[in-house]
Amino acid sequence: MSRTPVIDADRCSLGRLARATCSACAQACPRAALTASDDGLELDPSACSSCGACAAACPAEAISLGGIDRPVPDRRTAVEAWLACPRHPLGHRGGAPLCLQAIGMETLARFWLSGLRRVACLTADCATCPDGAGLPLDARVAAFNALLASRGLPALGFRSALAPPRGAARLRPGDAAEPDAARRRMFGLTTASPPRRTALPPALARVQGLGEGTGRLFADVPRILPSACTGCNACTMVCPTGAISLMRDQTGGLAYATDPALCTGCRLCLDVCSDTAIVLDRLAPAADPLRLIAFHCPGCGVTTYLPEGSPQAEADLCPVCRKGLRGQRLRHVID
Repeated sequence: MSRTPVIDADRCSLGRLARATCSACAQACPRAALTASDDGLELDPSACSSCGACAAACPAEAISLGGIDRPVPDRRTAVEAWLACPRHPLGHRGGAPLCLQAIGMETLARFWLSGLRRVACLTADCATCPDGAGLPLDARVAAFNALLASRGLPALGFRSALAPPRGAARLRPGDAAEPDAARRRMFGLTTASPPRRTALPPALARVQGLGEGTGRLFADVPRILPSACTGCNACTMVCPTGAISLMRDQTGGLAYATDPALCTGCRLCLDVCSDTAIVLDRLAPAADPLRLIAFHCPGCGVTTYLPEGSPQAEADLCPVCRKGLRGQRLRHVID
């Protein structure tokens, strides 16, 4: 079982968009083994400890580590489970150890959907461990439980323990699936191919799709600012999950709609928006649809759409003509 990070370029934001600024995996790595640059991702294998922090932090589930990134209970229908870190005396007894760094929001959602409600952690001193630096698990658990609480759902509890709870299942790395070599491209981190992902929606999306009402919180909420949006549709075209879309509202008019249950926080919409018209809220309620109105530009003769209430809708020219881009392109062709 390979435990070297494997990157699926079809999922990774850096592989999807040249302007992507995501560096979540590199920022999460406690040993600085991963670096993100304009050329992609680079790994220093001698520094990597296979703790799984990069996979847990990746918003697109683009990183695989031979099952470390997808831990599962060793038996089904478990309500309580336990894990032991590699530095704990029980870490290598009776099963592969797991570092707490490998547990991200998606993993928490998978635990909860499987029926787990309590997790006991047998760890060494994380403060003195090179992989324990800045461990974000407490914040992730708090954020995940805030999502559950806003839906009236039971929480997922984590606690430290000296020994495995009686009758509890053990959490272990999941089995790596067969590789799909034809569809995977690497950033040079390894020659292996990552496991094939399940066709089911991500677990966090399924959890966030539960419940009803305006009081529900979501992990990441894209919000379009009508004062800055020019209606270019770039965000709807680049979003890999359909969290931002162009739709017809109840009156038959066009509107931008967001589904934060589908948002992974990849930030591609922010990267592609040249007008900085999108913000990404954390642990917030869903944003209302943004209605669009037709605008006929006298400069270019094109009918475009702008957000209702946008100051640009009251201008004499469309956003493209106002910036002079149409004229610049014409002069360039003539020259």
